[in-house]
Amino acid sequence: MPATGTSFATIITAAATIVAAVIFFGAIVLSIIMFRRWRGPWRYAAGFPLLALASLAAVIFVGIMRDPTAHNLWPFEFVIWGIASLIYLGLLSLVRRFFK
Repeated sequence: MPATGTSFATIITAAATIVAAVIFFGAIVLSIIMFRRWRGPWRYAAGFPLLALASLAAVIFVGIMRDPTAHNLWPFEFVIWGIASLIYLGLLSLVRRFFK
């Protein structure tokens, strides 16, 4: 039972924030681990999500500098990047397993 004064919405918001952070940082860590362990073209393919993250961050930064109301939902853009990166890295790992 939640403590008095703590609403259910607050708990759900905290849980969603934690899940989003785990997805985002998990994708970064997994990409770095794969980049360091793999050799050859697989290494560069594993580093691609980090390049995409740098590009996304630059686009968001420039967009906010041009118009402060642009990218109001930028945290969701990073979470979407994390989900897409995890899917990409999972498929890359699967393809690598069959072609290695």
